[in-house]
Amino acid sequence: MEEAASFCPLDRIDAWRMFFGADASGLQPNGVSNRSSQIIDKLMAEKSNKWKINVNGRFYVDDQCIDCDLCREMAPDFFARSDDGYSFVHKQPTSAEDIKLCEEALNDCPVQAIGNDGE
Repeated sequence: MEEAASFCPLDRIDAWRMFFGADASGLQPNGVSNRSSQIIDKLMAEKSNKWKINVNGRFYVDDQCIDCDLCREMAPDFFARSDDGYSFVHKQPTSAEDIKLCEEALNDCPVQAIGNDGE
C-alpha cells in the first residue's frame, strides 16, 4: 500500500506558481510571481473579515472558517465554536507557550482563516 504524502505549505505555493506560469524572470525577490502572490494574499486571514465575536487582540478567525475543528483541538483554551458553526478566538494567549499553540493552529488551518495581525 502506498503511503500518503505529507502536506507542505510550499507545495501550495509551488502549485500556484506553476498554474499561473511564474518563471524566473517574473519572480519577485521573495521568489513568488506578482500574480500568484496576489492570490496567495487572498488565502490568508484578513482583519477586515474577522468575526465580531473574536475577543480583541493579536489572534482572530475570519469568515473563511469551515468549522473543521482543528484549531479547537490544537488550542482549546483559545479557540471556541460559535452557535452559527465557525471557530473564533475566545481568549488571547499570553505566555510564550500559549502563543506557540495559537501559531501552530494558524499554520495548520486548512483554509488559512486564522490571523495574527489583529489589534
